[in-house]
Amino acid sequence: MNPCDGSIYALASYPSFDQAAAAHNRRYLAQLLYRQNASTLLLDRATQGLYPVGSTFKPIVAEAALASGLITPSSIIPCTGSLTVGNVVFHNLEAGINANLNLDQALAMSCDTWFYRLGTAFYARQASTGALDMQRWAMRFGLGHPTGLDVPGEYGGVVPTPGWLRRTFRDPAQRIWYEGYSVNLSIGQGYLAVTPLQFAVAYSALANGGTVVAPTWRAPSSRGRAASCAGCASGRAGAQDAYHEWSLPLGVCAVPVFPATGVGNELKIAADVPVPAWAAS
Repeated sequence: MNPCDGSIYALASYPSFDQAAAAHNRRYLAQLLYRQNASTLLLDRATQGLYPVGSTFKPIVAEAALASGLITPSSIIPCTGSLTVGNVVFHNLEAGINANLNLDQALAMSCDTWFYRLGTAFYARQASTGALDMQRWAMRFGLGHPTGLDVPGEYGGVVPTPGWLRRTFRDPAQRIWYEGYSVNLSIGQGYLAVTPLQFAVAYSALANGGTVVAPTWRAPSSRGRAASCAGCASGRAGAQDAYHEWSLPLGVCAVPVFPATGVGNELKIAADVPVPAWAAS
C-alpha cells in the first residue's frame, strides 16, 4: 500500500478459490457454498481475517505513550526476565536479561517486559482518570474499525476496552478490565484482533508522519484522509530510531521503512502447526 495516498499495490488471501469458475460454473459455485469449509475459502483474510498482531503492535503503543505524555524518548524503564502483576507472572522472551532501556533500545530489542511496564502505567492512568490512551491511539491509527476501503465486506475488528468487555460478556468476572489485560494489550495480545489491511493503514501512518489514509483501489492521487493524529509525527521521531531505516521509492514519495515482526503467542506452537505471524514494514 502506498503510505502517502492509500493506493493498494497488492492484496492477497490464501487459501482461495477459483473466482472465474465461481462466476460461470453453477456446479462449482454450489459445491463451494455448501462444502464444510466454505467459510474458510470465502474469507478474504486481508480484509476479513482477524488476528492478534503480537510485537508489531509495540510501535503503536510507543506512539500512544509519547503522544499522551506517559514517557519521552529518553525515559528509562527496566527490561527484565519477567514481571509479576497480581498473582500472574508475565515472561520476557529473553529470560536472563536485566537492563535499563530507553525507547529506542526497547523497540530495537522488542523487550516484552519494558512494554508490560508501559501497560501497567496505562492501566494506572485508566484507573485514576478513566483515560484509555492505548486503545484511543490504536483506533486513531485505524485499528478496530473498517478502513474505508472502496470494496465492500471488510470486518471492523476489535480494540478491547472496558466497555467492549461489558457489551461482549455476561459473566461478571469476564466484564472486569483487569490490569493484566492492559499488560497483554501492550504487546499486541489478548482480545486485540485486527485485519492485515488495518495494520497496513496503521504502519502507513507511522511511515508518512502521521496521516491515516483510506486505502483505495483507484488510481494513485495526492488524496489522504488526515485523522488528526496530533503528536504522531513528533512522537514518531522517538520510535523510528529504534529500527534500521532506509528510504525506498514508494509511489509518489520516499519514506523510511521500519521492519518489525510479531507472533500470536497465545496459540500453541507445534512443529506441524502453522502459527499466524506478522512481518510489518
